[in-house]
Amino acid sequence: MSFDGGMIELVDALRSGIADVEVRTGTSAKAISRSAGRYRVELGGGSGTICDAAVVVATAEWEAAGLVRHLAPGICAQLSRIPQASSATINLAYRMSDLPSRPDSFGFMIPATEHRRINALTFTSVKWPGRVPGNDFVSMRTFVGGGRNQEFALWEDQDLVRMVREELEAILGITAAPVLTR
Repeated sequence: MSFDGGMIELVDALRSGIADVEVRTGTSAKAISRSAGRYRVELGGGSGTICDAAVVVATAEWEAAGLVRHLAPGICAQLSRIPQASSATINLAYRMSDLPSRPDSFGFMIPATEHRRINALTFTSVKWPGRVPGNDFVSMRTFVGGGRNQEFALWEDQDLVRMVREELEAILGITAAPVLTR
């Protein structure tokens, strides 16, 4: 399930439901320090600083480790030990008429024993109706990298799209060019 307008609906609802709290989006935290019982967060891009009695760090573990390294070295060390794997998501849209058959599932996962370069595919327009105009198009999201083949996640966009198209031709028989890629 998802929101009709996408995940931004969740962000907007959270923002409107929080009273007496400053919420900033579109900026990054560069450093966190503490003095006289207050935290000081230096923001990126010349956005200034925030000073308050509490800070919630909700980011990737490697970013969190960098932010708290001077405040909590023990936590920083623990965060640094969390294993990571890079992944990429490639979204494509096709005309329904360009597919050999109409999708009849939400998608599929590919076991490592298949030795494919993509890990999974979700037919997003089947899973979440309203993601494409009418019934003439299908959108799909493919996943690469992660615990296996993580080097693919570092490829240039055009190389990822080419590779995914090759995989979709081999797996689903799709030879047409997508009408949209992201």
